[in-house]
Amino acid sequence: GLATALVATCIATASAVRACIMAVVYLAGTAIGRPRSSLAGLGIAAVVMTAVSPSSAADVGFQLSLAATAGLIAFGPWFEHGLSGAVRSNRFTGWVPHGCVQAGAITLSATLATLPVTWVAFGRMSVVGLILLAAGLLIFAQARTLPMFYASSVVTALGQSLALGTPFAV
Repeated sequence: GLATALVATCIATASAVRACIMAVVYLAGTAIGRPRSSLAGLGIAAVVMTAVSPSSAADVGFQLSLAATAGLIAFGPWFEHGLSGAVRSNRFTGWVPHGCVQAGAITLSATLATLPVTWVAFGRMSVVGLILLAAGLLIFAQARTLPMFYASSVVTALGQSLALGTPFAV
């Protein structure tokens, strides 16, 4: 209901249609008592969208949406577990909100999953962005003080914000 109404009243971008199909599959599975699987919902969404419009398979937005979502599903829990372990081992459990850990895991998962599509579609990617993302995560993992944690967040955000067209792109 609500998901289809949202897509019908908004611009039906590839990511909005994909999300709507995934929601319908998820809710239908719940209604009939089937196990819920986000990856299965993503696969069904990809099949339905390319069956309806085969040219959508060549759309970069469609490819990035599928890759980012697959990365969130497949890598997100692993990165969240790893970053949570880094927070616990550095005694930041009470200082670092779990939402920050989740944001880092989401960013890392989507970024890594979309790199192949970005490379093929645009012929380059920002090396500076990747270096700053890695540096921010390394500082985060090794942070011993709260200011170091916040510094890692700034460095990571800066790495994510750099555009593809930077002079340092390969």
